[in-house]
Amino acid sequence: MHRPAAPLFGAACVLALTQVAPAADLSRWVPTYTSERPPAFNWNGCYAGVNVGAAWNHADIATTVDPGSHFSLASNIGLVGAAASGSGSGDVGFIGGGQAGCNWQKGSLVFGLEGDFNGLTPKARVTGDTVTTLGPVSVTNSVKTGWLATVRPRVGYAPYRALVYLTGGVAFARFKFTQSYAEPTFPVFGSSEVSDTKAGWTLGGGYEYAVTNNLSAKIEYLYARFNTIGNDWLLVTPIATSNQFHGSAADLNLNIFRVGLSYKFM
Repeated sequence: MHRPAAPLFGAACVLALTQVAPAADLSRWVPTYTSERPPAFNWNGCYAGVNVGAAWNHADIATTVDPGSHFSLASNIGLVGAAASGSGSGDVGFIGGGQAGCNWQKGSLVFGLEGDFNGLTPKARVTGDTVTTLGPVSVTNSVKTGWLATVRPRVGYAPYRALVYLTGGVAFARFKFTQSYAEPTFPVFGSSEVSDTKAGWTLGGGYEYAVTNNLSAKIEYLYARFNTIGNDWLLVTPIATSNQFHGSAADLNLNIFRVGLSYKFM
C-alpha cells in the first residue's frame, strides 16, 4: 500500500539536483569585483635623463635705414627699410639634449625643479625685394638658434604612476643674426653677422609616466621668448662719400615639442 512513496521521493531528489547543479555552475562565471587601486608611485627623489624633439623659432624683424647719400631720396630709404622688415617663422628643426632635477611629493601633488640644456638647428628668415631709383634691391635677414638652456620649477598632479604638470622659468639661448644686401645695378653688396646670448622666459607643460620604479617617460611642450637682438652695420659703396648705415632688431621666440626619458635615483 505504501510502495508508491519511494518512486515519488526519488523523483524529488532528481529534480532538486537538476536545480542545484546549474546554480553551482553559474557561480563559477559570476565576475568578482575589487576596490583595490593600482599601487601608488612615489615621485620623491632626483633624476637625470635625455630628450629629443622638434623646434622652430619665430623672429619679428624691424630694419631702419639712416639718412645718407647713397639712397639720397627719402622714398628709397623707406622702401629698403620696409623690404628688410617683417615676420619670419623658420622650418621645423631638431632639438636634443639632457635634463636633470628633483621632485618632492605631498599627497597627489608633486613639486619639482628641473634644468636642461639642448642643441638646436631652427632658423627664421625674412627676405624682401624692392625697386628703388637705383634699381632692384634684395635684403635677407636670418636668425639661427644654436643652443637653449632653461631652469624651471614644476608643479603637477600624480594620482598614481602618471604625472600631469605645468612648468615655467628662465631661459637662455644663443642666437646668430645675419643680414645680407644686394643691389646689382650700382653694384652694391654687403653683409653683417652678430652672435649673442639672450635671456628670456619660458612656459609649458607635460605628461610623465613612471614605466618602472626608476624609469619614466615624458612628452612636453615649451614656449620661450627672449630679449631683442640687434645688428647694426654700414653699407659701403664704391664711392666713399655714398655710404649708408643700416640697423635691424629682432624679437625672438621658440616653440618646442619633445619627448624624454629620465632615471630616478633611489
